[in-house]
Amino acid sequence: METILPLLNEAERYLGDNDLDRAAELFERARALDGRMSPFPTMGLARIALALARQDDAKRLLDRVVAQHPHVAQARHLLGIACEAKGEFEVAIAHYEAAVAMAPEQGLGFVSLARAYAQQGRWTEAHTAAARAMRLLPDSAGARLTAARIADANGIAATALKLATEAFCLAPGWDVAAAMVGDLLCNAQQLSLAAKWFDAALERIPDSALLVQKRAAVAIRQDQTQTARLWAERLVQLLPRTVNTRLLAAALATTEGDLAQALAHAKGALALDPKSDAAYLQLGIVYEAARHEVGAERAYRQAVRLSKTNWRARTNLAVLLLEQEQPSGWREARLLLDEALAAAPSEDQDLVRYNLTLAHVKLGQKEEARHHARHARAAGGQRDALLALVAQVAG
Repeated sequence: METILPLLNEAERYLGDNDLDRAAELFERARALDGRMSPFPTMGLARIALALARQDDAKRLLDRVVAQHPHVAQARHLLGIACEAKGEFEVAIAHYEAAVAMAPEQGLGFVSLARAYAQQGRWTEAHTAAARAMRLLPDSAGARLTAARIADANGIAATALKLATEAFCLAPGWDVAAAMVGDLLCNAQQLSLAAKWFDAALERIPDSALLVQKRAAVAIRQDQTQTARLWAERLVQLLPRTVNTRLLAAALATTEGDLAQALAHAKGALALDPKSDAAYLQLGIVYEAARHEVGAERAYRQAVRLSKTNWRARTNLAVLLLEQEQPSGWREARLLLDEALAAAPSEDQDLVRYNLTLAHVKLGQKEEARHHARHARAAGGQRDALLALVAQVAG
């Protein structure tokens, strides 16, 4: 007579191999064979739903399990994970607390509990849960990285760096741990050391898009645009169908003066997403660098049409219009810059105000020009724009 244990074992094997369809089939067979009496086949299906980011399906399955088997700690833990993924942190905490009360020897429950406490800013409880997790799981990289994040959030940088480094030593193939170490070094303004760290980590994990993105960001912060460009091109190889990756490579190629390659990347981004206002903005920047003002204006206008909040496209288009000797263009530029000022973040408003001052001067509006001139300071640099772009890549 067939029993569910071999089916569950085989399903776990396929789950470990990331063959979710085959694992689901076996969990379903086990559930049918058992008459849905055992919680484990349904919990297996819930784990697959979580892996596919189908939190509602997972929650529905786990609610049934908990209703039938209220004292199964793993079910409560999984239900907490589903709730946390949905942003229901207090509900998740309640499930995690129930899970660790039922199985206080299970360290993973304390890892999840620490993470959820931290999300809610309950730092004392987060620290206590993380410490408990590390005692129960001394060889767990996840437990140490969770503790590192809690320490970092509380401004204990040295402890955070130590724990994150330990996490990477325990799991030298885990790029998330390596990335946190590098980020902590950057936060401490140790950019050269961060660059060396990322270089060493990439020798171990050469195909990590996360680490390549981080390495490019460090190079940008060091004003090493040629090095940053090399890493951006590597990122395109790893993530060829990611729009922001193409845009980063285009921006860096433009900075280096390789306009043919910049144009190829900008057009590549548009091929991936023909409605990307950011891609049209970058295309306009490339055309403008190539002194192709007609192409630049056309690209900027398309970006403006696609997005009501793209302040850079409005500002760049306005600057082109201000350079023309046509009062109608100056009036349009002023309207564009008014829209840009409303959409720009506070740290970028000086650049918009500077150009608004020019627009009002050209239009003979002296009072308005003086108003914006009083508020305008130095315009932002290219490095900040590149860092903002690289932060969007791979994630």
